[in-house]
Amino acid sequence: MAAVLVILAVCFLASSTKKYQIRVTIPAGSTEPVCCSDEEISPKGNTLTFYAGEGLEDTEITLLPTEVREENVLKKIVITFIECICFFLGWAILSAVLPLSNSDNPAVWRLWAEITPLLSIIAFTFLFWIIEKKTIKLHLFNNPIKGVLTGMITGILWLGFPVVIMKLMKAIGFSGKNDIPLFFVWILAAFLNVIMQELLVRGWLYQALKQKYNIAISTIVTTALFTLLHGGAFEAGVVPVVNVLTMSLLMTVILEYSGSLIAPTIMHFIWNGIGALVLGGVSLADDYPHLLNMTFSGSNLLSGGECKIEGSIVVLAVNVILLAVFIGLQRKNRNDIADHA
Repeated sequence: MAAVLVILAVCFLASSTKKYQIRVTIPAGSTEPVCCSDEEISPKGNTLTFYAGEGLEDTEITLLPTEVREENVLKKIVITFIECICFFLGWAILSAVLPLSNSDNPAVWRLWAEITPLLSIIAFTFLFWIIEKKTIKLHLFNNPIKGVLTGMITGILWLGFPVVIMKLMKAIGFSGKNDIPLFFVWILAAFLNVIMQELLVRGWLYQALKQKYNIAISTIVTTALFTLLHGGAFEAGVVPVVNVLTMSLLMTVILEYSGSLIAPTIMHFIWNGIGALVLGGVSLADDYPHLLNMTFSGSNLLSGGECKIEGSIVVLAVNVILLAVFIGLQRKNRNDIADHA
């Protein structure tokens, strides 16, 4: 099932019909039988379909070959693979060697524990961006208003629907409230953790693979990485793994729809920050506290059991529905852009 969901999402993301206009300028009063365009075309799949504009029914199109640029495909794959491994391992090693806090305050300690990997991923993102001569478009802050609105609305729906549905089904409940000193420090720590994850998975790595190969490759690789980073789900069963997988796919679709990393970062933070620190229904690192005590009852398939709501089939259903909605919106956007091209 997980493989089917990945294949479907990748196909929808990767499939698009693009239209381009080729302009040939004809000087006023010209009687020349042949007019040329200097534009070069490099089609994918060796297929081109031409449509003449109105009043050009008798126009003939002739394509002339230009210089063919051959590329060593195997060499490109090897270089990209080495780059990706160095990017990930470099981040992991630097994160491990940076010193941790000596503070006895758990909130302060956790905050610093989230700062160090974030600083590492920022450093390696900048380093590899420079190595690539700034050719990789990172799309970190594009369309900020759309990104913020999309992230907030989607994040609220993404978390709100499962919680409300599971509460109505009596699969979850709440019992008591906890007093958490320096609660906003914990919130900040969770936010920094989300930024780190999104930069690691959907930052340079995703965009580099997308721009060097295609969106299918970048989606498959980064979804696998995101799922492996949440390796605890593999010990919990099939549903938690599929939930993590579809969550990653959803955030990738949101990234493509909004055009920047802002939207998936915000929705990811709402899931972790509100879902874990406020509601107590999402699992983070063991030392993270929660304001409310969420209880789970009935079938583990509905309540999630020990995996909390991330182990619930209700979350899976919401993930799939949101995926379908935003894939449809993204395809509509592409079609609208093509129609106005």
